[in-house]
Amino acid sequence: MKPFKRSAFEWSGFDRHVSIDIVPQVPHWGTRHQVAGDAHIWTYTTARLFIEHQAARDSAYPGQDPTVTTASPSSFEVARWWLRDCKEHHPNCRHEHLSVASNALPTRLVDVGSLHQPATCRLFLPVQPHHRVEYLTLSHKWGGAIVYKLTKATLESMLQGISLDDLPLTFQHAILITRNLGYRYLWIDSLCIIQDDVDDWAFESTTMSRIYSNCVLTIAALWGDNSHAGCYVERNPLTTENCHIGKWKHGEVVVRPGDRRRGQGLALVEPTPLLDRAWVLQERFLSPRTLYYGPLELFWECGKYSLSEKKPESNMTFWDSETIRNRFRTIKKPPDLDSTKSQQNPELKNIYKIWTEIRANYWSSRLTHHSDSLIAISGITAWIQERSGMHFVSGLCKDFFLGELLWQVQNDYATSRSPLSPTWSWASVKGAVLTSLYEPSMYFKTHTFHAWLECIEDPFSMNRGHQLKGIHLRGPILHGTLKRDKHGRFVTKDPRLLKFDHAPDISLPDTIDVVFLVLVELNEDAEEEAYERDDYALHSAGLILVPSSCETSTYQRVGLWSHRSYGRPGDKLVKSADWQSIRLV
Repeated sequence: MKPFKRSAFEWSGFDRHVSIDIVPQVPHWGTRHQVAGDAHIWTYTTARLFIEHQAARDSAYPGQDPTVTTASPSSFEVARWWLRDCKEHHPNCRHEHLSVASNALPTRLVDVGSLHQPATCRLFLPVQPHHRVEYLTLSHKWGGAIVYKLTKATLESMLQGISLDDLPLTFQHAILITRNLGYRYLWIDSLCIIQDDVDDWAFESTTMSRIYSNCVLTIAALWGDNSHAGCYVERNPLTTENCHIGKWKHGEVVVRPGDRRRGQGLALVEPTPLLDRAWVLQERFLSPRTLYYGPLELFWECGKYSLSEKKPESNMTFWDSETIRNRFRTIKKPPDLDSTKSQQNPELKNIYKIWTEIRANYWSSRLTHHSDSLIAISGITAWIQERSGMHFVSGLCKDFFLGELLWQVQNDYATSRSPLSPTWSWASVKGAVLTSLYEPSMYFKTHTFHAWLECIEDPFSMNRGHQLKGIHLRGPILHGTLKRDKHGRFVTKDPRLLKFDHAPDISLPDTIDVVFLVLVELNEDAEEEAYERDDYALHSAGLILVPSSCETSTYQRVGLWSHRSYGRPGDKLVKSADWQSIRLV
């Protein structure tokens, strides 16, 4: 369909007419109307139209003219305005250091120089405590691309200087953005961590919570698949304007500008290559504020607002107070917390619920190297631990430990098991999407734990954040034998649902003796009087264990089991079980 010819359209709210071309993007979704003579236009229930002429209007925000690139002075003016407004008027977005010691700067930073400096930068080593500088960070996707990086061999030369032409495009853009925002120092992982030094990587990767939470701003390259994609994009300037079609009147169409006061933020662009990356979750949550360079426009995220160039007016666009990130950043330690009764503390339960929501997001993200599975979320666990008093071990919250053990592999089996983590930790499985059988809402319904944690051993190995620990549990156990049926699946005499962490034909022989550890019984009815009935549904759940070759009474987890029955707690499974102390590795 040809564009509708120029005609006089009325801008609602403006005392004048402007001429625009309306181009339907998906005509078959709309309805064809005759306007005048042989001219037609398509209307939509919900439509966004590209306009050729922008009506003049008053606005409090800078950079209101649409531009052909996100590297334009107009886009930088918007970004500087967002940053200045946040630093001056958002007290909750100001730096909240984890502790006194965390005031230290990163070990290395990139000195980007100034706007008038030649196309060079250099690696900078802050000397504590003499240097107190503000710095930005970069969040980007490596994407398997070979990038210019810091190594033992390049350290000295990078201290002398780095040519911008040697850096991938995303790094070049991040340096120019840092300069344009008025800052001199930038942290980039591949330039500030010695990539071929295991010890340096291990140390620096455990300080991510400090690096990102203490920065002024994180620059996020939202749309690029790798470090060569860049941050800036060229765009049709009309894509940052939207309008709405109103009623028909005397051959004219009433068109009004889109509402700039209610932004949609990142909901417009998710999912993207960057936000699908597991490492980015903690970079996004820990940073006090983030400037996203998207496929069409800039986005802003801080503790108060979520904005876009299309809808940049911060005084009207409020961040949803119920979002995970905002609730995460407001975590505080409950007063008078009794560690022995942590599961009964309602404030700690709410913090735990935040953790499980973050964990679910993390489990659904992509991680290139499974060995990073714990370290890539260690900044978040460190933040929660410092502010709530909760403790984490091998990716599990110790304060709700028995419920944390009830993770399970969703749909497909894991491809293999990692030797870096104990079998009772979700970090031990590779190539699987995980879920939890024990959701936070169950804490507020009737449940009974039959096992308890006796102790957690000191780690005997540490590798990239993974702690190999044994745990000692005491609880009811049932002995059984698993045999394959004609379809290759394992079955038991009892009608138990078996959920293995790995494909059974890979991890277990055709017949094997196992132990079923009973962890919890869950009642579907939340009312306490349900226990007085004999007909309510009761879910029992626990771990499938096999003997370990290490020593007596030592087991490894191979899966999760659940069983549904009817009756009172303590009946059937638990009454027929033996109570023992066992060790899991």
